[in-house]
Amino acid sequence: MCKAIAIGYLIKVSAANVNASYTEGNVMVTKKVTLPDGSTIPYISGQAIRRMLRDRLAELGHTLSEPFAEVSGQQVTPPIKPWDYVDEDLFGYLDPAGYRRTSPVRVSVAVGLFPFQGDRDLGTRPFERFGQAMSTGGNIFETELYANLFKGTILVELDRIGVFPTLEIKEKEQKELPIPDRRKRLQDLLEALNILWGWRTNCQDAYGSFAKIYCL
Repeated sequence: MCKAIAIGYLIKVSAANVNASYTEGNVMVTKKVTLPDGSTIPYISGQAIRRMLRDRLAELGHTLSEPFAEVSGQQVTPPIKPWDYVDEDLFGYLDPAGYRRTSPVRVSVAVGLFPFQGDRDLGTRPFERFGQAMSTGGNIFETELYANLFKGTILVELDRIGVFPTLEIKEKEQKELPIPDRRKRLQDLLEALNILWGWRTNCQDAYGSFAKIYCL
């Protein structure tokens, strides 16, 4: 029987564009979805939240696998050492040779509870920072932003954390971490959720962090 926990949480965002979409002209738009009534609500993708969780785990002292992956063209070969790398253990991997680990940590999209109101912030990037005269001016850009409350869920398969069957690894026998190490990884995952924060880095400036996380 699978042993799992489901976590429901709320994210309060005071004024931000946590997970931006594409740029339209000089406007960095927020990710949002249109409801049947025509209103739109912002969302934060599950991929973005997983990225934030990875980064927080690194801040808690864990070594991530990404610096040790091999990249050849468009092909990425992970280390496949989930006993060493917490992100391979918790979030899984796909190896071109056929080794695959499905993520024991399933992360949903975090959806805003209130409609997007179309608010924008204005910013500038002065050319002076590139060695030009102040009189040359700079770029003006806009960013959609919101104040909202997001809801999301995370499902954790407890009996798979720290357990690595032979189909998932290059070893001839199944490997398992000691119970204290498995418990530590789960505790650090919950702590990473507790200190979750993030920003968009694909524009000239960055907007604030998650104000609070409320676990339900």
